[in-house]
Amino acid sequence: ATHGQAGELDAHELRSAGRLNQTECQSLQVGPGKRAAWMTRASTFSECQRWHGCCLRWRGDRCELFSGPVIDVDADASNAADAKWQCMQCSGDWVRVFHWEEGRWTRGKMQKQKRDWLTRSWDSANAWAEVFDINALRQLLENANERRLGQH
Repeated sequence: ATHGQAGELDAHELRSAGRLNQTECQSLQVGPGKRAAWMTRASTFSECQRWHGCCLRWRGDRCELFSGPVIDVDADASNAADAKWQCMQCSGDWVRVFHWEEGRWTRGKMQKQKRDWLTRSWDSANAWAEVFDINALRQLLENANERRLGQH
């Protein structure tokens, strides 16, 4: 691990921090004003929708810039209300951080192939065709035009 001043993690390590396990995440030493938070994968709608944050800039229907940490509104309702008020004061949008998509996880299974094997043959794989050479025509027209301009 590469550390900056006073045990701060460098930018590369913070970007790749999503690949850590829970113990490694919780033991990260980040700089002042920053914190590392372990978030378990949601398995229900309410677990997914509990995380809120203050969005300051949108790109289409997605938030591009969150201000401050995301907050679990179910576990910390009083802090969430304060953060929501502060968000509104700076013209931000208090939004859910994640979007729940209904689905059902199943085990993977082999599917029948969708391609056919072709038998080998000594036939040509390519076909010759007569085509019009547009560059040759362009060159003929340019040469004729230059000759005509040169005569006057």
